[in-house]
Amino acid sequence: MPLTIENEETCRLLIELGELTGASPEEALATALRLAVEEEQTRQSVVRRLMTDAGKSLAEIEEAIGRRLTQQEVDDWMYDEVGLPR
Repeated sequence: MPLTIENEETCRLLIELGELTGASPEEALATALRLAVEEEQTRQSVVRRLMTDAGKSLAEIEEAIGRRLTQQEVDDWMYDEVGLPR
């Protein structure tokens, strides 16, 4: 499948990456895309694991206190006073 890249910066970066690595532009692009896909897959896997762990923790807390937490209680547990994750 042919690909035309019309963005000058993208072309420049692709050529520069090829020169730095000794790869053809096609090889450099494939390597860069492969690394980006692997990085995103890893990130999404970590997020899924953390969400699963958070859900388990929330369930354990609710079981221990004998009731469901309110959304405000969950927010207070997950975020600090300026809204950043704890």
